[in-house]
Amino acid sequence: MEYVYEVHGKPYTGTAPTFYTLVYPETVNFATRFPKNSEVSVHYDTGNPADSVLIPGPKQGNKRYSDIILAGVGLVVAVSIAVFGALGVIG
Repeated sequence: MEYVYEVHGKPYTGTAPTFYTLVYPETVNFATRFPKNSEVSVHYDTGNPADSVLIPGPKQGNKRYSDIILAGVGLVVAVSIAVFGALGVIG
């Protein structure tokens, strides 16, 4: 995939659809949203216009349990540090 855009009269070519990796079914949705030879809006870094994507921002979607898992891992680490610290194993 490749897209061409211009910033202040200078042409650029981009190949990154997003800042993250697309996986199925995102790839199918992307192909439907951006058919070959369609006109697209390009989002680029104003400090470095060669750095661009078609879909800006972090990955959206089904993160149903990711926050809970992250909190659980943090809790396990905190409890482990407290227990091992109290036993004199660390610190």
